[in-house]
Amino acid sequence: MDVEHEIIPHCNGEQVALDFTDQLPSGFRFNPTDSELIVDYLKAKFESREIPKQCRLHEVNIYKYKPGELTERYRSHENEWYFLTSRDPKDRRGINQRYRTIIGKRGLWRITRRHKPVYDATRQIVGHKGTLAFIGNAHKTMWLMHEYTTNAPQ
Repeated sequence: MDVEHEIIPHCNGEQVALDFTDQLPSGFRFNPTDSELIVDYLKAKFESREIPKQCRLHEVNIYKYKPGELTERYRSHENEWYFLTSRDPKDRRGINQRYRTIIGKRGLWRITRRHKPVYDATRQIVGHKGTLAFIGNAHKTMWLMHEYTTNAPQ
């Protein structure tokens, strides 16, 4: 793998060697609500607030890799992975709303469930959640992605 394309696990700029669940007592899980994911992690990233070092959020352009490449690189005991990534600017303008293409034409993410509002405890909309399925070699795969977007300025 080329150095410029290598995926290095890190959190807040520091390399992470272990899955954070290795450091927790038995029975503890990273299980944030949709609202917590948006407010405590996604918005925090936009506002340059620090995300805890024990996070399970990995900053990587997921659209450069097939899902299997990412899951091989980032360990998870729960078969759930959390990534922070930017959307392609053309997606934000409303063009190509149904698909997010993987670089190198190795597959694409197809929107299977339109984005719906996510509310906080005060019933304010804090962001949106949608579902995408990975299509590889013209066939639907088992990979699903829940995509969260924030109302924060982009």
